[in-house]
Amino acid sequence: MNRPGKYLSRLLAIALLSVTSVPVSADTILGGALAGLGFGQDFVAAKVALDGSCQGLRAVNVQPPNFPLAGREETHLICEGFAAGNVRLAELALTFADDALVLAYARGNTASLEGRAGAALERWMQFSVSWDDRLVVDATKDEAWVMSAEAAHPNLFQWPNPYVGQNSRVAYDNAAKRPGALQFGRRLEALKPLFESWCAFTDLGQYSVWLLTEPEIQHQLDCYGVEYAGFPRKIEAVFGDGVLQQAWILTGSAEESRVRDALEVAFGKAIYADERWEIFDHGRVMLRKDKPEVLMLSDTLAPLYRAEYVDQGE
Repeated sequence: MNRPGKYLSRLLAIALLSVTSVPVSADTILGGALAGLGFGQDFVAAKVALDGSCQGLRAVNVQPPNFPLAGREETHLICEGFAAGNVRLAELALTFADDALVLAYARGNTASLEGRAGAALERWMQFSVSWDDRLVVDATKDEAWVMSAEAAHPNLFQWPNPYVGQNSRVAYDNAAKRPGALQFGRRLEALKPLFESWCAFTDLGQYSVWLLTEPEIQHQLDCYGVEYAGFPRKIEAVFGDGVLQQAWILTGSAEESRVRDALEVAFGKAIYADERWEIFDHGRVMLRKDKPEVLMLSDTLAPLYRAEYVDQGE
């Protein structure tokens, strides 16, 4: 049930190593270019590493957490006027999930990060990327992200850290009902403008066929930045022969209970549950637990998924 992607083969290979827990050991960011910071560091260690590299430093604690990788605690360490070696950034925001550094977001003079990547940057949509380094730079907005392996799965480069500009908690839409643009059975040409107006940005590609309905042609429309179940998400809408048949909504393992609660509000209690799946809405909505996602299905696909992946234990 792996979904192919234009750029995700290397990135997902890294991310799937760590979709169930935050890394324990530090994973040095960009070869140590950010003051020796490493993913997996705790808050105190990261703050010590930043000593002398920031003109201003403040912390924002978010309770209860809504960041996908945070189960108990979400904290942001905001560094203003970062300078270390050849890297100069107007602002650097570090996100800690359960006291482990999982995401770095930079704003202002982010071009200084591009030379620190271990691999050559590639052009992808409006971004310059090094998937080996999990570095994404948006030169048009002068923003950049460096992701931990776990942050790669929910594509957290779509999320500009809002605590750079404020200290108060940011509220997101907690609803988990079926998003209005997911109109199963409608054609791609009709839905594409709706997605483009609904998403922060989109990416359309044609891939090899793996849908259970076995269409002749399969497309995937990736939609970024839509609020769902308490956080801005990536949604992967899959079309078979030009018709919308299913959609994956990417989540984090640490927020599973929060996502489940939101699904129960929208659809009632699960009608089936095992170690990998919980099924809602007569089989049309599924919470996946081995790889954190919500799956929404057309009436045609719902019974096929049940037979293929749940009843057979796939």
